[in-house]
Parts: sequence; structure tokens; C-alpha cells
Amino acid sequence: MRQQPPNRAAQRHAPMSAEEKRMWSRPQFFYFLAAGIVFLILHLYFVLAWDTLYAPYPWPGYAPGVSPPVFTSSPSSQLVAYAVLFAIPLGLTLLPAGRRPWMGLAMWAGVMAAIVLVWIATPQLRNNSNMWPISLVFLSFKTGVPMLIGRTIGLLYWRIRIGQKLEPWLVAAAVAALVIVGWLYR
Repeated sequence: MRQQPPNRAAQRHAPMSAEEKRMWSRPQFFYFLAAGIVFLILHLYFVLAWDTLYAPYPWPGYAPGVSPPVFTSSPSSQLVAYAVLFAIPLGLTLLPAGRRPWMGLAMWAGVMAAIVLVWIATPQLRNNSNMWPISLVFLSFKTGVPMLIGRTIGLLYWRIRIGQKLEPWLVAAAVAALVIVGWLYR
């Protein structure tokens, strides 16, 4: 005899637990805050070291010392930011969070919230940008790719460490992540 599919209507109207009612779980909120704080510390480093390490070496075609202290304003600051953005999810993945979904998205949302705070706090960015939606999308990809690669490699490490079976898609994603890292940092 064939099994009946579960009654989806009854499941939709079942009472929700307190954990399900919350928008974010505690580990997700911790990862959100941790990633945002690390990115703000990175920005503080850029502000303090900007004049000596990064401002004299802007992107080709730009005058030295004109660009604001943001991670995308010079090739060397972007390289440092990519390394930190890669390390944030890699390091936070090593902290066990249970089987909570969307932990990588929580970290990325924390970094994006920090970027919005930096954008608001930096007068050169706030006053001279009439294309901020396009810039925000651009920055979301600039931050999202290294974080996705770090999270994928961290999850692969975690599954190997606890002895879980590796799905082929995860191995393929980790290999693709390593290829992307090699291509980005060539």
C-alpha cells in the first residue's frame, strides 16, 4: 500500500515553537554581530593606516591620496579585505553552531550592515555618491564572493573533521571555490 503524503495544510496551521517564531536564532545573531564587528575593525585599520600604506598606491588612473579609506579604493587594501573576508566565515565555521541554516547569510548580512555604517560615516562616500544602489550591489558581490568561498571550504573541513559523508556537490563546490580563489589572487 502506498503511503499518504503528509498533510501540508495541517502542518502549516500547527502552533509554532518560540524558536520558530524568532526571526533569527542566537547563533545566527552572534555570527551577524561577529562578522560586522570584524569588518568594522578592518575599516578602523584602513582609516589608521590609510595615509602611509594605501593612499599613495591607488588604482591606476587615480591620483594618489584622493580616495577615501575604504577597502575598494586601492589594490592593496582590497587584497587585505579579501583575505579578511575569506577568513571571517572560515574562522566562524570552526565554531560549532549546530545544524542551523543560513549561518553564512547571517555573516554576510553582518558585513553588509557594517558597510552601510561605513558608508554613512564616511563623508566622501555619503556626499559624492548619487549611484549608491549600484555601489551597494557592487559591494555585495565584492564581499560575498570571498565569504562564500571561505564558508564553503570551512563546511568541507567541518564535514571531514566530524566524519560525515561528503556529498559530490559539496566537493565540487569546494574545488570551484579553490579555483575561484586561485583566479582572484593570481
